[in-house]
Amino acid sequence: MLVSSVLSIFSLVILSACSRAVVIVPGATWTDTSGNVIQAHGGGILKAGWVDLLLSSDMVSWTRQNDALTPISGSMISTSNIVERPKVLFNKVTSEYVMWFHSDSSNYGAAQVGVATAKSPCGPYTFKSSFKPLGAESRDMGLYQDDDASQTAYLLYASDNNQNFKISKLDSNYYNVSSQTSVLSGSTLEAPGIIKRNGRNGARPTQ
Repeated sequence: MLVSSVLSIFSLVILSACSRAVVIVPGATWTDTSGNVIQAHGGGILKAGWVDLLLSSDMVSWTRQNDALTPISGSMISTSNIVERPKVLFNKVTSEYVMWFHSDSSNYGAAQVGVATAKSPCGPYTFKSSFKPLGAESRDMGLYQDDDASQTAYLLYASDNNQNFKISKLDSNYYNVSSQTSVLSGSTLEAPGIIKRNGRNGARPTQ
């Protein structure tokens, strides 16, 4: 989405025991507790002990919090550029929360990723850089953090005019990518996500 006074909206949610029955209706418009429409397309959920931007105990009622990342004039997160699909991981080595997002120009010509960091899941996040991972385009993207001893993390992204789907390993502090680990050539896939179940991981696209 185009950024204006608010750069982006995403949800970092911790769930608690609910004292009442709640219902999530697929396709329904979500609003926060003040009645504002929640634009969380491509958002992410991080269990971290407390909540950033939009707070909920039941995934139905949401309360808006402070902005996590604000525009910087003359940068790729200025109000004339685009910030979409933010995802956050916790890096246990640096004790930082690291946000990755789709960073683009207003005409979607830049095709980059952006990185920002914070000491709290609630931010505020400090913008570090925007770049093309390993020199390649990146548009709709996702992150995956393994549960191995090193908590190895990966960037999943549509590249090369959305014709190839790539997976690249992040460096140890999650600030950049270090190597490409997989590419599905000719796969027109967007907005990837990976889950791990019974020791295996994989992706199932919905489009």
